Amino acid sequence: MEKKFLKDALPRFYEDVEATLKCDRPDLLSQLPHLYITARCSCADEDCRSFTCESNDPRYAPVGGRRPLSYPIARVDGNYSVSSDGVLSGFEILSDYWDNSLDRDLTAAGFPASQG
Repeated sequence: MEKKFLKDALPRFYEDVEATLKCDRPDLLSQLPHLYITARCSCADEDCRSFTCESNDPRYAPVGGRRPLSYPIARVDGNYSVSSDGVLSGFEILSDYWDNSLDRDLTAAGFPASQG
């Protein structure tokens, strides 16, 4: 499967995360353009829009044992996860935008909701 980068697959969400990082964690901004979606949460909660990411930048490649911490995202009911060594690793989204655009865009990018 072709990599689905956040900026392309979820442009509205990307802008909200970018705005949040500019205020809260500008040190993480350089990672954002390199993130691509690897999987969607399979919890079957109808409101869940959570997903995991990886980076195409080898400096931020997945390493076993990373323990993510979560921080809130402005204008979104959810959090971004950062490992203890400062790597963006995923997003826990508790509910979608009013127009359901996260679900629609995740599905269009090849990551449909779990059917339970």
